[in-house]
Amino acid sequence: MPATTTYTDYKTNGYAIHPEPLIPADVVQGAVAGMDAIRHGVYDTGLPPRPSPWKPGDDPNLLCKIECPQFASHGVRTLINYPALGAWAAEVTGAQAVQIWWIQLLYKPSVAPGSAPKTNVGIHQDWTYWQRT
Repeated sequence: MPATTTYTDYKTNGYAIHPEPLIPADVVQGAVAGMDAIRHGVYDTGLPPRPSPWKPGDDPNLLCKIECPQFASHGVRTLINYPALGAWAAEVTGAQAVQIWWIQLLYKPSVAPGSAPKTNVGIHQDWTYWQRT
């Protein structure tokens, strides 16, 4: 499928693919390091993430879902606030601006090739879980 970046393509297909890396590798690496630190109970901001089903010390081989990790990690916060990411999201959706509403970090442990995954988060849209008014 060709890369889509226009509002029309997004509205038609329901997704967009940026044609080249949008976020520098060092920003991504900082977020990964922040994610790993949070999973070990280390919060470089001095604040924990929001209360989550996951807690430091839980089995590292199971799905780890952390609510609002940006409160606990400068690296994660830098990633989600990266200006080009917001600008591109606004461009493809036709918005004048975008706002972060909530962040969930889902860490799915890797498995050996040929092994069955221990976790599963299938393709879905959260809209069906939101309360509608």
